[in-house]
Amino acid sequence: MSQPKDPDELAALRNQVSALRQQQQQQANLLLLLGKILHKQHPSSDPTKTTPTPYSTTGEQKDDDAVHDLVASSNKSVQRATQDLEQQQQHTQRTSRQRKCRCSRVGFIEYEGQSSPLGNVGLCCSDKQTAGLLVLNCLLTPFLLVVHSIRIYFVPCLTSCLFQCCCALGAKFCGKCWRYTDKSFPPNNTSLGAFEAQREGQVVAWKRAHEIIEVIPAVSRCDRTEAQLFEDGISPRDICQGALGDCWLLSAIACLAEQRGAIEKIFMEHSYNPRGKYTLKLWDGLHAKWRYINVDDTFPCGPGEAGKPLFTKPNGGEIWVMLLEKAFAKMSGSYANIEGGHVLWALEAMTGDNVLKYSMSKEQQTWSSYELVHKKNNQGQGSGVRGSRFPSTGHTFDHDNMFVVLTKYSKSGCVLGAGSKGVDKTRTEGKAGGDGGDGKKDDNGGIVPGHAYSILDVRHVFGHRLVCLRNPWGAFEWKGDWSDTSVMWKKHPLIRALLKPETIMSSSDKDDGMFWMPWDDFLKYFTSIDVCITSRGMDQLKYHVYEEFSFGGPFIGCVVGCFTYWICCCGLYKLWCSRSSNKTFVADAVEQVKK
Repeated sequence: MSQPKDPDELAALRNQVSALRQQQQQQANLLLLLGKILHKQHPSSDPTKTTPTPYSTTGEQKDDDAVHDLVASSNKSVQRATQDLEQQQQHTQRTSRQRKCRCSRVGFIEYEGQSSPLGNVGLCCSDKQTAGLLVLNCLLTPFLLVVHSIRIYFVPCLTSCLFQCCCALGAKFCGKCWRYTDKSFPPNNTSLGAFEAQREGQVVAWKRAHEIIEVIPAVSRCDRTEAQLFEDGISPRDICQGALGDCWLLSAIACLAEQRGAIEKIFMEHSYNPRGKYTLKLWDGLHAKWRYINVDDTFPCGPGEAGKPLFTKPNGGEIWVMLLEKAFAKMSGSYANIEGGHVLWALEAMTGDNVLKYSMSKEQQTWSSYELVHKKNNQGQGSGVRGSRFPSTGHTFDHDNMFVVLTKYSKSGCVLGAGSKGVDKTRTEGKAGGDGGDGKKDDNGGIVPGHAYSILDVRHVFGHRLVCLRNPWGAFEWKGDWSDTSVMWKKHPLIRALLKPETIMSSSDKDDGMFWMPWDDFLKYFTSIDVCITSRGMDQLKYHVYEEFSFGGPFIGCVVGCFTYWICCCGLYKLWCSRSSNKTFVADAVEQVKK
């Protein structure tokens, strides 16, 4: 027979055996009572006689035999169940002594086959560890912290310094011949494809990143004109959409840019590469594996020396947005193939984590959840961003419960986005401000129709349910209650002190695209919510090169990184309190709301 391997199964089996014993004992007592009753109804003439009368032989003797047979059968069943339980206990003891230990993904010691490995839930979240292993892993923690600090900061620092020296020598002795050109995604019309905004006879010039940055005025605080991979860190303000209809992709990038270290994890390089070769890591959901995509730094631009990029434009000296857009274009076959898509598809590709979509019903009374499923084309290959569907998970919430779910996701550090009602017409009609700006009346309270926003925070304070959002454009904010200019902040100073303490000493808020709005107004203007359940752990710690300091940038990045890792205890927190992206997290959130 199959032997249970889980102590929970063994405990359940013990309970079943106990219940069986009680049931058999009750049956035996009932049968004995029945025999006594029959014996009283048909007594023998002489109790001392061993030979019963004919009447008692046909009645009493047969009833007593049946009772004893049933009792014996019950006893045998209990004995067999007891023997099975003893064998299973012996098997469990043997297998517990024979269980092998293994090293988890982050270095902790764990048993093979356990349901919650330490590499997925962290040491402080695991409930499957023995006391001995827990003590052993605590003793291993200092050693693991040293190993991970060397891996995350010291090794990249040394490789970055060596890389800068090699690039300086290559640029001096090899000139332009050493620059990388991607032959699998060449700089020609084949890579462009037939995108929607393309004009007949349009001339396209492909330029290198440094040629593009040289003609763009320096707007960063360092006033540098050299190209950089990440200038002054990652921010949604770095994103500026061009003539390509890939707002779904840029919206997903803007949502992910709010998470520290999420964008840097996609790039294998830490700084600008003068050779022009970059490697990006994107998740292939159809085959469930990571794909490493090599791209060069040539981008389609307008003709002439002053020609600007046709698609995504840099907002300073950084080029990471243009590289990420090109990597998605190469993954899909051409730039034209990424016109029109799904935010969830992009979030999954950039993180490799689970994603969900919540959509409001047509009656605007409930929210339903949907998951992303990839489809194959007729050749058995992936169909790219268009080859996906969203089947329902079967979970439905009203507005109140949806706010509870959204609050749980926000507190857990998940990436959240929201889609507004209507159709986005900014590519044809331009960006209109809240007061119109062009004479047009704004009926949406400052919310851009058909636009994607990032959800930064969800709070329920002093009876007010509020949602904090950011427009990726960095402007055009909500103008209703709890907006930057609303009188609600003055009426509720405690809420202002909790949510916007930086505005206590100032009379006004700057228009940076970030705003708060009530949950009830959110339901009027937004119909969909995108959720990416991001993993949490050591992978979030990334080495950052301060490119503005030239050759000193790698050393400064190492010092700053080690300070936050050791002094601020970020390394210990990420090591012990890690969390993987899985459907169990979603199920727990759903069950908590139902309760």
